[in-house]
Amino acid sequence: MNQTHDLKELLRNVVANGDFGMTVRTGEPAVVYTTKGPRRLEGMHPSHEEITAFLRQLTGSRGVREFRDSGVTRFMVPFEERVRLVGAARLEKDEIHVEIRRMVGKAKA
Repeated sequence: MNQTHDLKELLRNVVANGDFGMTVRTGEPAVVYTTKGPRRLEGMHPSHEEITAFLRQLTGSRGVREFRDSGVTRFMVPFEERVRLVGAARLEKDEIHVEIRRMVGKAKA
């Protein structure tokens, strides 16, 4: 299983568990924000390419193009069972930093 798939599965788990969100950085463990506080997930160290592919799954090619052009993108997207996510990605030197948070309420159909 590739890291891109793992990141999407991690996001599914975040949503299913009612967690608040997650942070992903190039080459560093992902962090999930739970009611008990942040939890680092050792063993998941996504690459620049894997995070870019994950962003494409969330935001589409337009979001990735904006990210490549300016080094920053912000997004609000429905995710699977109509849960709204708000997030941002930014390029810091050669590292990508992605923050995703779950919004309260349901996405519009």
